[in-house]
Amino acid sequence: MNFSFLALVVTLLTMAYLTSFNKHVVFLMVVSTGLWVTMIWFVTEISQVQTQPQNAPQAAPPYEGPVPATSTSATASADVEKPDLLPPSSSSSSSTKSTAREHVQTPPQKRTR
Repeated sequence: MNFSFLALVVTLLTMAYLTSFNKHVVFLMVVSTGLWVTMIWFVTEISQVQTQPQNAPQAAPPYEGPVPATSTSATASADVEKPDLLPPSSSSSSSTKSTAREHVQTPPQKRTR
């Protein structure tokens, strides 16, 4: 990062010299130098904050997976509807199976004269 900003400032200094210190080039040089200084300040502030122990990342508790359902009451499981997430079985009749072609709309036919 520092090398990139250094190359930018050197290029703008060269352009400023070649253009007899044109105000637009000097303004670009000031803005890019200010951005460079701001980036250095920001990186050092983040580094200081991360080194403080209260800002260290906390370890997540171990994942134990889903809790198995216990059937303590027959009414509790009867009240909850379970969605059918499985596809229909292959033993169903062929007349009830839908194909992809049934869902595709055909474009309208052109009229001929």
